[in-house]
Amino acid sequence: MSTLTTIFSTPPLMVEKYSGDIKTIQEYAESISYHDNQNSYASDNTFVMNDDVFKDLKIFAEECIREYTLNVFNSDHKFAITQSWITKNDFGQTIDIHSHPGSILSGVFYINLPKDSGCIEFNRGKSVFEIQINKDCSNPWMSDRYRVFAETGYLLLFPSNILHSVKMNNVNQTRYSLAFNSFPTIPVGDIDFLTYLY
Repeated sequence: MSTLTTIFSTPPLMVEKYSGDIKTIQEYAESISYHDNQNSYASDNTFVMNDDVFKDLKIFAEECIREYTLNVFNSDHKFAITQSWITKNDFGQTIDIHSHPGSILSGVFYINLPKDSGCIEFNRGKSVFEIQINKDCSNPWMSDRYRVFAETGYLLLFPSNILHSVKMNNVNQTRYSLAFNSFPTIPVGDIDFLTYLY
């Protein structure tokens, strides 16, 4: 019998549930200022996780990043959360497809995610093959898109270069999520392999 072996694969998506207080974070999200960001709103503050209200959540996110790097990079090299901001989606709003340049691992934490307010969709960017054999094929080798229907209080961690978008908010409730980027602390890499950054 033949054996099918995955030769290369995309680094995984990590999903974790936060057990800390969310109410104060929700109140914070409702009270801050935002600017228009095409089809949604983004917080004026792009370093929100430096605020005291996010202290416990930031520790949780850093622990998730450490677990991810141990399992995926096989390394305990420290990553630092760089920028972090809140996105706000009202009825009918979406977030266009994008990636996060200048970052290695990105995350999203759902501050308030009403049902049908817009799931996140990851996109391969380019089909594996140049023709479509079976439009209904959705195994890990062939899928071009992957949707995550998360809930309030969940954190998603994923490679920053993966294209993703947020589908339309179809309810009359505001969707709040916190996004962040992270990067390895300097120095990182290997001198002998000519990958050293300092």
